[in-house]
Amino acid sequence: MHKTIQTRLQEIAQQQEVKIIHAVESGSRAWGFPSTDSDYDVRFIYAHRPEWYLSIDMENRRDVIEYPVDDDDLDITGWDLRKALMLLYKSNPPLLEWFSSPIVYANDPATFGPLLTLAPDFFSPSSCMHHYRRIAEQQYTGYAKGGKRKLKQYFYALRCALAYHWIDQGRGIVPMPFADLVAGVVASPEMQQQIWDLVEVKRTSRESDSSPHMAEMEGYLEAMMDEMETVHLTVTHSGGTVDTLNDYFRASLGTLW
Repeated sequence: MHKTIQTRLQEIAQQQEVKIIHAVESGSRAWGFPSTDSDYDVRFIYAHRPEWYLSIDMENRRDVIEYPVDDDDLDITGWDLRKALMLLYKSNPPLLEWFSSPIVYANDPATFGPLLTLAPDFFSPSSCMHHYRRIAEQQYTGYAKGGKRKLKQYFYALRCALAYHWIDQGRGIVPMPFADLVAGVVASPEMQQQIWDLVEVKRTSRESDSSPHMAEMEGYLEAMMDEMETVHLTVTHSGGTVDTLNDYFRASLGTLW
């Protein structure tokens, strides 16, 4: 499938007349807990020719390339470089995670290398913690109060809760691999083993399957959720500047084209 995705990305770049800077797997396959029927969530950053950005109708131009899930279970979405940089300025957590995905389909080192170097300067712990707490609450509510307790929702809530605590412990940008989160945040070897046992259950299950009875693990997640609720977050901006991103943007267009 890796080669199929690379070929598809090359076709997209030719059809859309863009250069792909970085393309990765996101979602459960990159996190490390896919189900048997998980899609391939392909995400990429791309850039148009310089003249594309010099338009009086710039605000009307699409800055996203999207393809619906196809017969190969490929869910493909790309963000224009300008959009990606604006989101980086806001410390967008999904974008920051793309930078550490263990599954890379395409990469332009000359352009992506400097971007990777810049990323830590735009990391806002409070902004990212707010994001992960919100997603954890949404997923946990859907899991706990839904008629059918889906294993997928439990894992989504657990991952975001661990991501929140990863940042709260001063560990920096959240890594994409779930294994890194578990190793860094879950102190109990017994709980770590229970998590990995459940990961194996998910690997052999479908996305819509219900979770097994797991009172101890549900209690562990609920305790983390309760702890997060007691913290008041004041979102603050990172130290990175727009001028820095503008300089990178202009230099990258020159390098790519």
